[in-house]
Amino acid sequence: MNKKEPERDAFGRFLKGSSGGGGGRPDKVYAAFKDMVRSTLNHMGQAQLNQWAKDNPGDFYKIAARLIPQSREISGPDGNPIEHREIREYSSEELYRILEAEAVE
Repeated sequence: MNKKEPERDAFGRFLKGSSGGGGGRPDKVYAAFKDMVRSTLNHMGQAQLNQWAKDNPGDFYKIAARLIPQSREISGPDGNPIEHREIREYSSEELYRILEAEAVE
């Protein structure tokens, strides 16, 4: 039985859906790797992780930047598009409701 070689892009990265040669499903491999990283971080403890971040700020910031969502879809009430209105387009009643809602928060 011929084992299919995983597909890679021009930079040598595994393409989506490729098992990376490990034979497992990519989502399971990724989940297992994340669990190993979590376990290692728990074992290191906060103080050791903080020291590593101080000693390796470039690597730390690269990792931290990957944790920030790259895109976010924002919508208005009930998933509708956000409505843009000038302040003078609101009725007095709408403005009072907005002010009351802000006061509650």
